[in-house]
Amino acid sequence: MLMLWILLSNWPLADMGLTTRIPNNEQDDSPNAALLFFGPMITASAVLWWIANRPLARRTQLTAPRYWLLSLTCALIPTVVAITVWP
Repeated sequence: MLMLWILLSNWPLADMGLTTRIPNNEQDDSPNAALLFFGPMITASAVLWWIANRPLARRTQLTAPRYWLLSLTCALIPTVVAITVWP
């Protein structure tokens, strides 16, 4: 999730003026190159997260929507902390 935040904060959110880009020496960076590298990694992580949580969702007493919301929230907490603490 942190890689997704880095991608979003450097290109679309920076273009809208909501964040600033990470300064670097190369000005010809493109989001396509980053997505080509990080895209499969982010997709694989999301699929593995979903596969790992399916058996747990069946065994819990929570309703399906409540379980998935709780699970997604717990997965996003470390990302939010990392974004907040990031210098």
